[in-house]
Amino acid sequence: MDANLIKKFHDAVHIGDIAAVRTMLASDPALATSADQYKFQPIHLLDMYFEPEILDLLLANGADINAKNEDGVTILHIITDPDAVDVLIRKGAQIEARDKNGRTPLIMQASEKQNGPDVVEALLAHGADPNAKDDKGKTALFIARESGDEELIDLLLKSGAKD
Repeated sequence: MDANLIKKFHDAVHIGDIAAVRTMLASDPALATSADQYKFQPIHLLDMYFEPEILDLLLANGADINAKNEDGVTILHIITDPDAVDVLIRKGAQIEARDKNGRTPLIMQASEKQNGPDVVEALLAHGADPNAKDDKGKTALFIARESGDEELIDLLLKSGAKD
């Protein structure tokens, strides 16, 4: 597949250009599962500007809601919109998916801190295990304590996280 076409399609997904995504998929449905050099697929690019209609178009054209990049990261690991968590899980996203370091979406969201507590709260509300450990034995609570994030610590403790 043409690298320029893949880039154009990925850009359209990333900025939420529904019309362009629809048109490009109509001419080449395989774009829905195209990967860049880091194995990011279009579904990963909904992380910052989540557009449910684009998600539906991707899934209808063969995208895997649990697709992993080269680091084993799924869309739930990097989503920035807490409202998108519900949509993704209803469509089959695995809340306990593990990346190559054994991190679940909850652990990664706690460690990245870019999304604040809202995405963590949404993951917990949908049943994320607050006591899951990564390959180094770290939990989301351990990471929150390391960073001194009191709001996240309180949220995790209220959700049943244990030291």
